[in-house]
Amino acid sequence: MNPGARTSPATTRPDQPASRRQALRLAVLASAAAGPWGTDQADLLRHLDVPVGAATTPDLPAVPGFVESTFNPLVHEVARQCLTGRVRAGAGTAVVLASVMGDATTTDLASQLLVAGQVHNPLLFMQATANAVLGFVSREFGITGPMSVLSPPDGLAVPLLLTADLLLADPELDRVLLLGVELAGTKRTEHAYRRLAEQGGRAHPPAADVAAAVLVAREPVQPGPPVWITGVGPAAVAAADPAAPPHLTTDHVGRCGSAQGLVQLAAAHALVAGGHADALLVPDPAARDELALIELAGPATLGWSTQDKEGTP
Repeated sequence: MNPGARTSPATTRPDQPASRRQALRLAVLASAAAGPWGTDQADLLRHLDVPVGAATTPDLPAVPGFVESTFNPLVHEVARQCLTGRVRAGAGTAVVLASVMGDATTTDLASQLLVAGQVHNPLLFMQATANAVLGFVSREFGITGPMSVLSPPDGLAVPLLLTADLLLADPELDRVLLLGVELAGTKRTEHAYRRLAEQGGRAHPPAADVAAAVLVAREPVQPGPPVWITGVGPAAVAAADPAAPPHLTTDHVGRCGSAQGLVQLAAAHALVAGGHADALLVPDPAARDELALIELAGPATLGWSTQDKEGTP
């Protein structure tokens, strides 16, 4: 299959399991990640083979109108890195944010003020919904396309990618900014994670506040060799194929909870785009088994990921 040829959009909904490898054709235009390692790709790549040490909240610039929580500064930082100089203002860009627990810091603080009978900060009500920071980002970069927020019970990466695939079936959209963010666990959210696990969910809290973003499109629209996301599926698809590219190993990045797969995808994109790898298989330890592997390929090794195999259009 020619990666540059148009393929039919995916028909599997993000909340439905896939029984086999599902082909995708998403060009990765940019990626970013912020966490205990720092706030840019160089920081992340420096720590792929070096232990990060104690998990700490990254130092982030404040976002006007948002207080107390790192949730919104994290979203803004990774979005800014992906969009600066790359986004075309208007309706052609969609934005999708995923988070299992959302802005738990704001929710917990508002609840504590209420229980204590203290004066409620109206900013907390506004920023408690993730749409608030998405509106801020959209206004800053002139985006008027659709905005969506997901809360999957497992890893964030694959639901975001499948949602992007569906959105890009709309001819009026040419790119989608995918955002994933999770905050370190609190007593309330850790209890919620346990309840999710009892119901079969695989999400778990990160060791520290983390966020990642990937900007995808149907076609590469910038100079340089394209990097493609070519499929998602079970690890067994690659394990049985001796020609499969290597898995990305980012054990030292830290425990990123449900955002681990998206953080690893950002790291893999940086490696392939920078010429450090030809292709990588990106595991998502928080995903369901049938959607636990993301295929990322540069132009030199598209042969494996685009060869005809079951589930490939």
